[in-house]
Amino acid sequence: MSKYLKSYEKSASFTKISSIGDGDLKLTEFGIINLKQGENYAANSDASEVALIVLGGTCTVTGKDFEFNGVGRRKHVFDGKPYTVYILLSAKTMPSPP
Repeated sequence: MSKYLKSYEKSASFTKISSIGDGDLKLTEFGIINLKQGENYAANSDASEVALIVLGGTCTVTGKDFEFNGVGRRKHVFDGKPYTVYILLSAKTMPSPP
C-alpha cells in the first residue's frame, strides 16, 4: 500500500504537500498557498500546468498576458463549489487577495 502525506505544517504563503515521486504520484504535485488580505505570492509555472483552486475567500490572479480579478466567492471550503484558474506552461503568476 502506498503512503501519502495526510497532514502538513502550515508555513507562510506556500506549503508543499506532495511532490512527483511521493507514493505513486508520477505527474502531479500539490501545494497550498495561504494568503491574508494584502499579501502576494509569485511563482512561475515552468514546465508544468497549474490549477489554482480557491478554497475560500477571493483573490486576483495575474500573469504576463492575463488578469483575473475577484476569483472565488466562498466564505469557507463547504460554502458551495470551488473556483479554479488554469495556468499554462511557463506562465508567471501572482495570486493575491483583493
